[in-house]
Amino acid sequence: MLDERLLLSILSKLENGIDTPFKKLYDFYLKTEEAYQQPDGQGNKKLPPWFTKNLKVEEDFKNYLVQSDFVKRFGTYNAEKEIFETVHIARRKVVVDGSNVAYNSSLSEKGKHQPHLKNILILIKKLKQEYKFEDIHVIADSTLLPRVKDKEVLKEIKNLCRFSESPPGTPADLYLIHAVQRDHCLLVTNDTFKDWKLNDRWIEDNIDFYRLPFVLNEQRVMIPHMERFGE
Repeated sequence: MLDERLLLSILSKLENGIDTPFKKLYDFYLKTEEAYQQPDGQGNKKLPPWFTKNLKVEEDFKNYLVQSDFVKRFGTYNAEKEIFETVHIARRKVVVDGSNVAYNSSLSEKGKHQPHLKNILILIKKLKQEYKFEDIHVIADSTLLPRVKDKEVLKEIKNLCRFSESPPGTPADLYLIHAVQRDHCLLVTNDTFKDWKLNDRWIEDNIDFYRLPFVLNEQRVMIPHMERFGE
Protein backbone atom coordinates (compact mmCIF):
# COMPACT_ATOMS: atom_id res chain seq x y z
CA MET A 1 0.00 0.00 0.00
CA LEU A 2 1.25 3.48 -0.88
CA ASP A 3 0.57 4.96 2.53
CA GLU A 4 2.83 2.33 4.13
CA ARG A 5 5.55 3.00 1.57
CA LEU A 6 5.27 6.74 2.21
CA LEU A 7 5.60 6.21 5.97
CA LEU A 8 8.67 4.00 5.48
CA SER A 9 10.24 6.67 3.31
CA ILE A 10 9.72 9.21 6.10
CA LEU A 11 11.20 6.84 8.70
CA SER A 12 14.26 6.25 6.52
CA LYS A 13 15.00 9.98 6.50
CA LEU A 14 14.80 10.58 10.25
CA GLU A 15 18.01 11.80 11.82
CA ASN A 16 20.26 9.03 13.09
CA GLY A 17 20.04 8.44 16.85
CA ILE A 18 17.14 10.88 17.41
CA ASP A 19 13.85 9.94 19.11
CA THR A 20 10.75 11.30 17.36
CA PRO A 21 7.43 11.73 19.21
CA PHE A 22 4.57 9.90 17.50
CA LYS A 23 2.48 13.08 17.18
CA LYS A 24 5.30 14.85 15.33
CA LEU A 25 5.79 11.83 13.06
CA TYR A 26 2.05 11.50 12.40
CA ASP A 27 1.60 15.21 11.64
CA PHE A 28 4.55 15.11 9.25
CA TYR A 29 3.04 12.11 7.48
CA LEU A 30 -0.29 13.93 7.03
CA LYS A 31 1.46 16.98 5.58
CA THR A 32 3.45 14.77 3.21
CA GLU A 33 0.32 12.93 2.15
CA GLU A 34 -1.38 16.25 1.33
CA ALA A 35 1.09 16.73 -1.53
CA TYR A 36 -0.59 13.81 -3.31
CA GLN A 37 -4.10 15.29 -3.08
CA GLN A 38 -5.72 16.51 -6.29
CA PRO A 39 -8.70 18.82 -7.02
CA ASP A 40 -11.97 16.90 -7.24
CA GLY A 41 -13.76 19.49 -9.40
CA GLN A 42 -15.93 20.68 -6.53
CA GLY A 43 -13.47 23.00 -4.86
CA ASN A 44 -12.00 20.29 -2.64
CA LYS A 45 -8.91 18.13 -2.76
CA LYS A 46 -8.73 14.37 -2.28
CA LEU A 47 -6.29 11.54 -2.78
CA PRO A 48 -6.40 9.94 -6.24
CA PRO A 49 -7.74 6.37 -6.57
CA TRP A 50 -4.24 4.97 -7.16
CA PHE A 51 -3.08 6.16 -3.72
CA THR A 52 -3.95 2.99 -1.81
CA LYS A 53 -4.29 3.08 1.98
CA ASN A 54 -4.17 0.58 4.82
CA LEU A 55 -3.58 3.11 7.58
CA LYS A 56 -6.85 4.97 8.20
CA VAL A 57 -6.56 6.27 11.77
CA GLU A 58 -3.81 6.98 14.31
CA GLU A 59 -4.16 3.55 15.88
CA ASP A 60 -3.44 1.91 12.51
CA PHE A 61 -0.18 3.84 12.30
CA LYS A 62 0.85 2.83 15.82
CA ASN A 63 0.09 -0.84 15.17
CA TYR A 64 2.06 -0.75 11.92
CA LEU A 65 5.05 0.84 13.66
CA VAL A 66 5.04 -1.96 16.24
CA GLN A 67 4.31 -4.94 14.00
CA SER A 68 5.99 -4.28 10.64
CA ASP A 69 9.36 -5.92 9.98
CA PHE A 70 10.03 -3.21 7.40
CA VAL A 71 9.85 -0.56 10.12
CA LYS A 72 12.53 -2.37 12.14
CA ARG A 73 15.10 -1.50 9.47
CA PHE A 74 14.91 2.11 10.61
CA GLY A 75 14.05 1.93 14.30
CA THR A 76 11.69 0.80 17.03
CA TYR A 77 8.40 2.28 18.17
CA ASN A 78 8.14 2.59 21.95
CA ALA A 79 4.38 2.37 22.50
CA GLU A 80 4.61 3.26 26.18
CA LYS A 81 6.50 6.51 25.58
CA GLU A 82 4.91 7.03 22.12
CA ILE A 83 8.25 7.76 20.45
CA PHE A 84 10.04 6.30 17.45
CA GLU A 85 13.66 5.45 18.27
CA THR A 86 15.90 5.40 15.18
CA VAL A 87 18.49 2.64 14.85
CA HIS A 88 22.20 3.27 14.53
CA ILE A 89 23.16 4.01 10.94
CA ALA A 90 25.33 0.87 10.74
CA ARG A 91 22.20 -1.29 10.76
CA ARG A 92 21.07 0.21 7.47
CA LYS A 93 21.55 -1.63 4.20
CA VAL A 94 24.04 -0.15 1.72
CA VAL A 95 24.17 -0.73 -2.02
CA VAL A 96 27.34 0.18 -3.91
CA ASP A 97 27.54 1.18 -7.57
CA GLY A 98 30.35 -1.23 -8.43
CA SER A 99 31.12 0.08 -11.91
CA ASN A 100 31.12 3.69 -10.79
CA VAL A 101 33.51 2.94 -7.93
CA ALA A 102 35.79 0.80 -10.11
CA TYR A 103 36.21 3.60 -12.65
CA ASN A 104 36.70 6.36 -10.05
CA SER A 105 40.40 5.76 -9.72
CA SER A 106 43.79 7.40 -9.50
CA LEU A 107 45.26 3.99 -10.36
CA SER A 108 44.52 4.18 -14.09
CA GLU A 109 47.41 3.94 -16.49
CA LYS A 110 48.36 7.21 -18.15
CA GLY A 111 45.95 8.00 -20.96
CA LYS A 112 43.70 5.02 -20.15
CA HIS A 113 40.48 4.91 -18.16
CA GLN A 114 41.00 1.52 -16.56
CA PRO A 115 38.57 0.14 -13.94
CA HIS A 116 39.97 -1.55 -10.84
CA LEU A 117 38.28 -3.97 -8.45
CA LYS A 118 40.77 -2.77 -5.86
CA ASN A 119 38.76 0.45 -5.64
CA ILE A 120 35.67 -1.52 -4.61
CA LEU A 121 37.65 -3.49 -2.05
CA ILE A 122 39.05 -0.31 -0.47
CA LEU A 123 35.55 1.19 -0.26
CA ILE A 124 33.99 -1.94 1.24
CA LYS A 125 36.68 -2.09 3.92
CA LYS A 126 35.94 1.55 4.74
CA LEU A 127 32.23 0.85 5.11
CA LYS A 128 32.81 -2.20 7.29
CA GLN A 129 35.75 -1.14 9.43
CA GLU A 130 35.05 2.55 10.02
CA TYR A 131 31.27 2.79 9.70
CA LYS A 132 30.53 -0.79 10.85
CA PHE A 133 28.05 -1.60 8.08
CA GLU A 134 27.26 -5.30 7.72
CA ASP A 135 24.57 -5.47 5.02
CA ILE A 136 26.47 -4.38 1.89
CA HIS A 137 25.54 -5.29 -1.68
CA VAL A 138 27.74 -4.33 -4.65
CA ILE A 139 25.90 -4.23 -7.98
CA ALA A 140 27.97 -3.82 -11.16
CA ASP A 141 27.32 -3.71 -14.90
CA SER A 142 27.92 -6.94 -16.78
CA THR A 143 30.64 -5.16 -18.78
CA LEU A 144 32.85 -4.47 -15.74
CA LEU A 145 34.59 -7.77 -14.99
CA PRO A 146 35.79 -8.41 -18.57
CA ARG A 147 37.57 -5.03 -18.48
CA VAL A 148 39.41 -5.27 -15.16
CA LYS A 149 42.95 -6.61 -14.82
CA ASP A 150 42.81 -7.39 -11.11
CA LYS A 151 40.15 -10.11 -11.19
CA GLU A 152 41.88 -11.91 -8.32
CA VAL A 153 40.50 -9.21 -5.99
CA LEU A 154 36.92 -10.36 -6.63
CA LYS A 155 37.23 -13.31 -4.27
CA GLU A 156 38.16 -11.03 -1.37
CA ILE A 157 35.28 -8.69 -2.19
CA LYS A 158 32.82 -11.61 -2.15
CA ASN A 159 34.17 -12.68 1.23
CA LEU A 160 33.24 -9.27 2.64
CA CYS A 161 29.88 -8.56 0.98
CA ARG A 162 27.38 -9.61 -1.65
CA PHE A 163 28.45 -8.99 -5.27
CA SER A 164 26.05 -9.08 -8.25
CA GLU A 165 26.18 -8.23 -11.94
CA SER A 166 23.26 -6.87 -13.91
CA PRO A 167 22.12 -8.99 -16.92
CA PRO A 168 23.79 -8.20 -20.26
CA GLY A 169 22.19 -5.19 -21.91
CA THR A 170 20.59 -3.96 -18.66
CA PRO A 171 22.30 -1.13 -16.76
CA ALA A 172 23.12 -1.72 -13.10
CA ASP A 173 21.49 1.66 -12.41
CA LEU A 174 18.10 0.02 -12.81
CA TYR A 175 18.81 -2.42 -9.97
CA LEU A 176 20.50 0.18 -7.77
CA ILE A 177 17.52 2.53 -8.02
CA HIS A 178 15.07 -0.31 -7.44
CA ALA A 179 16.95 -1.30 -4.28
CA VAL A 180 16.74 2.26 -2.94
CA GLN A 181 13.04 2.53 -3.78
CA ARG A 182 12.24 -0.85 -2.20
CA ASP A 183 14.51 -0.81 0.87
CA HIS A 184 15.20 2.93 1.35
CA CYS A 185 18.83 1.89 1.65
CA LEU A 186 21.91 4.07 1.27
CA LEU A 187 23.60 4.21 -2.14
CA VAL A 188 27.33 4.82 -2.59
CA THR A 189 28.00 6.34 -6.02
CA ASN A 190 29.23 9.49 -7.73
CA ASP A 191 26.59 9.06 -10.44
CA THR A 192 23.98 11.86 -10.24
CA PHE A 193 21.34 9.87 -12.23
CA LYS A 194 20.60 12.97 -14.30
CA ASP A 195 18.88 11.11 -17.14
CA TRP A 196 16.83 8.99 -14.74
CA LYS A 197 15.60 12.11 -12.90
CA LEU A 198 14.17 13.52 -16.14
CA ASN A 199 11.80 10.57 -16.49
CA ASP A 200 10.91 9.66 -12.92
CA ARG A 201 9.59 12.10 -10.30
CA TRP A 202 10.44 9.80 -7.38
CA ILE A 203 14.08 9.61 -8.44
CA GLU A 204 14.24 13.38 -8.93
CA ASP A 205 12.76 14.06 -5.47
CA ASN A 206 14.46 11.34 -3.42
CA ILE A 207 17.59 9.72 -4.84
CA ASP A 208 19.97 12.48 -3.70
CA PHE A 209 18.98 11.98 -0.07
CA TYR A 210 20.11 8.34 -0.10
CA ARG A 211 23.08 8.90 -2.43
CA LEU A 212 26.52 9.07 -0.81
CA PRO A 213 29.23 10.55 -3.08
CA PHE A 214 32.80 9.56 -2.32
CA VAL A 215 36.40 10.53 -2.99
CA LEU A 216 38.84 7.67 -3.57
CA ASN A 217 42.58 8.23 -3.79
CA GLU A 218 44.65 5.03 -3.79
CA GLN A 219 44.24 3.68 -0.23
CA ARG A 220 42.10 6.54 1.12
CA VAL A 221 38.31 6.96 0.87
CA MET A 222 36.22 9.89 2.05
CA ILE A 223 32.41 9.87 2.24
CA PRO A 224 31.60 13.41 3.43
CA HIS A 225 27.80 13.06 3.39
CA MET A 226 27.89 10.41 6.10
CA GLU A 227 28.00 13.36 8.49
CA ARG A 228 24.30 14.05 7.98
CA PHE A 229 23.50 10.62 9.42
CA GLY A 230 25.27 11.45 12.63
CA GLU A 231 28.69 9.99 11.85
